Amino acid sequence: MRTLISLVLPLVAVVLLGAVTALPTRQDDRAGYEAEQWRLERKRNDEDEQVDGLSISRRHNNRGARPHFEQRTPGLVDDNEAPDYYLDNSHMGDTPETAEIVAAGMKKDTDGNDIHAHGGGIYVENGTYYWFGTTQKVLPGELSDGINVYTSTDLQHWQFGGKVFKNTSITVPLSPGKLYRIERPKVIYNKPTKTYVMYFHLDDSSFGLKMVGLATCKTVTGQYQFIAGWKPDGEDSYDMSLFYDDLHDDAYLVRSVRNQFAGISKLTPDFLNTTGISSQGPQMEGQAIFRRNNKYYLLGSHLTGWNANPAILAVADKTDTLVGAKWTALGNPTGDAKTWNSQSTFVLSYTHPSGKVLSMFMADRWKAPHVLNADYLWLPFVDQGPTLNITFVADWHIKDY
Repeated sequence: MRTLISLVLPLVAVVLLGAVTALPTRQDDRAGYEAEQWRLERKRNDEDEQVDGLSISRRHNNRGARPHFEQRTPGLVDDNEAPDYYLDNSHMGDTPETAEIVAAGMKKDTDGNDIHAHGGGIYVENGTYYWFGTTQKVLPGELSDGINVYTSTDLQHWQFGGKVFKNTSITVPLSPGKLYRIERPKVIYNKPTKTYVMYFHLDDSSFGLKMVGLATCKTVTGQYQFIAGWKPDGEDSYDMSLFYDDLHDDAYLVRSVRNQFAGISKLTPDFLNTTGISSQGPQMEGQAIFRRNNKYYLLGSHLTGWNANPAILAVADKTDTLVGAKWTALGNPTGDAKTWNSQSTFVLSYTHPSGKVLSMFMADRWKAPHVLNADYLWLPFVDQGPTLNITFVADWHIKDY
């Protein structure tokens, strides 16, 4: 027995010494080790497995989002700036022509996590869609601590791009430690200055500031720097949105002025200020301006707080500019008294290879009084004679509209 032990102990020591020396000893080495382990695990996850007698892919569930199998090492990476070895690029290169949209509910990112991009809008560049919106709202006051971005090439599979704006970066004075109300962020690109420009509704928890906030960045998914908060054209401002008019490379701010009318102001050439109210639309919030069939449309909701109400659609009398436009109300395009329990935030225009244009209604379902559980509703507009309707389809394909 002693002879056997004397033979085994040196072998155990060699194995242990090898294991210890194989472990990374510095943070950089540890990061590389973790990345390699994650890569190997991701490769294994690509293989089909049997679950309850059914063959499924571990990479994607039935909605196209990859279940969140991997575990990130705390402190190893910043979750807001995850390196690309944590990202799922399996759908990069897909186009909206292949997309199936689940109309209502919480959308998931490619890590299988809930998407928080509330009151958001989409910026498009070189075939990539950038969905900006506020982080999950928190109590008290239903406030958000920042603005997230998600990216996609097909409008179905969304990859988390990080928190690109932080509530704490705002310098308009409030009491120390107070969160600002940041809502309805929208991003456009200014070609002359090569700058991405973000506007959002800026307020305190009790809507006492009544401002817009402005932030800019030189890269679309970088950290946006707070520039200013002010009342555009000297008027109280509540819900707001941006509209980029590619007919003239102009941009407009639309917002609820004193909660009395939709004030539409053309922006300065650098997009950093307004030039006066160019047009007045109906009283509404949740505004979204879009072009379809060579006409300007303005979509919004009535003013009932977080509670859902009938949508409002209006059309402009001008077809080549919003300056001086007058608006005619067309009624509720959904035909539903509560807009299927949602409120508009943006209308995305997508042009098919055939040249046909899809106008996609994007809305938040606030679920008052449980606003922390808010999710989304995305539906297609359809032409209905001289007007437009929004059709409810539980699951729909972009190529069909």
